[in-house]
Amino acid sequence: MIQQNRITLFDLSGVDDELRISPFCWRIKMALAHKRLDYEAVPWRLVEKERIAASNLSTAPVIVDGGVVVGDSWRIAEYLDSAYPSRPLFVSEQAKAYCRWIHFWTERILHPLIVPLILEDVLKAIHPADFEYFRRTRERAYGRPLADVCDRSAVAYEKLFAATSFVRSLLRETKFVSGESPSYGDYVLFGAYQWARCCSEVRIFRDDKDPTTIWFTRMLGLYDDLGSRAVRLTMLPTRAP
Repeated sequence: MIQQNRITLFDLSGVDDELRISPFCWRIKMALAHKRLDYEAVPWRLVEKERIAASNLSTAPVIVDGGVVVGDSWRIAEYLDSAYPSRPLFVSEQAKAYCRWIHFWTERILHPLIVPLILEDVLKAIHPADFEYFRRTRERAYGRPLADVCDRSAVAYEKLFAATSFVRSLLRETKFVSGESPSYGDYVLFGAYQWARCCSEVRIFRDDKDPTTIWFTRMLGLYDDLGSRAVRLTMLPTRAP
């Protein structure tokens, strides 16, 4: 199918419209770039539920492609491959199953290990209009105050390092988690690390020779430096409390 419309992506933004702070939205920006589709990533806030109501979801990413509205990062990836088969995100059903495994592992293992390290800065990155909603919903999910979730101890880093050991082993043997070229599994994993990079001053990667560091640097340079050009919290003017 030839693209007829410019795709609109509702992309969670922070204290600045150009600060994009969702790991899930980063997956889709990389996927759209992978497929060479024309799109506009428009800033969206957590409290702007009415703007994405047509998706029947309450959070980004959501895309609008002509008359088609799709939400949820996995469903969007499936839609993109169905609507635009060229340059597939999933080259086979087996590859798709592998990407699905990475998807679940990233959300259920990796994200919870990154959150304590970056949450203190994420709270600075959240737009003031979203802050109370973010605090209330996350404290309900964690069952405790957000201050108690923050943890930059050596133990927290060690847990993250241990959990990602298999990723390092894989990347010692191949350029991307998907093989010799990137696919959706890479974009899912990249989204998690790019979220930390954009929202926080914390150094998730501490060894420049680590295979994961080398992979992430390679990912940042894809698609005309899409990842490396991203605005980061540390680039914004310091705001008075």
